Amino acid sequence: MVSGQKYTAKGCIEFEPKHGDNLILEGDWKVSVFPGSLGKREFDFRSAMLAITTDPRALLHYACTLTKGLGPVKETEIWEAYGPKWSEQETLLIPGISESIAWSWKDTLRRLADQNSQTQAMAFLLSKGCSMTMANAAWAKWESETLRIVETDCYALTELPHYGFSHVDDSIRVAFGIGDDDLRRVKAAALYVMDQVSSNGDTVAIWSDIAAEVVELIPRAAASFDAAVKELVEAGKMVVMHENLLSLALDWKNDNVIWERYAV
Repeated sequence: MVSGQKYTAKGCIEFEPKHGDNLILEGDWKVSVFPGSLGKREFDFRSAMLAITTDPRALLHYACTLTKGLGPVKETEIWEAYGPKWSEQETLLIPGISESIAWSWKDTLRRLADQNSQTQAMAFLLSKGCSMTMANAAWAKWESETLRIVETDCYALTELPHYGFSHVDDSIRVAFGIGDDDLRRVKAAALYVMDQVSSNGDTVAIWSDIAAEVVELIPRAAASFDAAVKELVEAGKMVVMHENLLSLALDWKNDNVIWERYAV
């Protein structure tokens, strides 16, 4: 490719990029088959993540491009005044900074902080075996809470659209240090089995049946299944009825709404 040449990139981004953001795109080059751009090369991307440079001088240049009113001259003055610590300056004490530029500068610093958090979260998830698409979906759901939630229990990733127990239970949970008999794994398996029951149209299942299916997934789960159910009930994710029946909390709530609406 020729440096500085513009190309079209097409795909879906699961977060909302802002004007001036730098993105890393993952995908393939293709030739357009659409009228108006027929035969032109374009990049068909599957996933995207924010790209934040770690070089303070380059990052200042990026910050100035995001800040309306700051051009090359002011960029140089900021660097000469503050050096690598420029990002610590909420107020720029250099001549020619208007009120509108000062406000825009503070907004830029906030954006850079948010972008840095997103980039760190994405890089962390990718290092644990998540795909970029999964990492994007995690950030879209939890944003700045992503690292805390996933580090606490990586099976939280099963809550993302289009992902489930099998996506996490192979290499990802191992990368997070979750062993074969870890209670978090047993809880995730129990929710997975109950979700399968719900998908088949049943909202209630027998305790022992669910336990048996979980043991098929995790052979040594029998000893910790009861404890797993107890924690799921306390977390508001599962409901126990008549001592031997289980239901997902959402199914139980929906059943009650229907019963109250149509009960005579």
